[in-house]
Amino acid sequence: MYTNLLKSGLAHSEQTIRLSATVAVTVSELLDYLRTCGIAARYADESFHGYVCNGKRVNLRGLLHLANAYRSSDGLPPLTIRHLV
Repeated sequence: MYTNLLKSGLAHSEQTIRLSATVAVTVSELLDYLRTCGIAARYADESFHGYVCNGKRVNLRGLLHLANAYRSSDGLPPLTIRHLV
């Protein structure tokens, strides 16, 4: 019964989901992009394997999320890290 409801719901759905292409960058290129946006981000140090962004400790995923928020507002495709592709 549940599968019939799901099938009928999908059959009547007119919503199309479009995935946008991503732009693969290195971590260095990501940091450079953030600098162009006025964001001060850098590798923290050996004791903390992460980054410092505007005085706060963040991980790579946090930096990527921030960069993609800027890119989305500018209508640009999202970034992804080259070694994660």
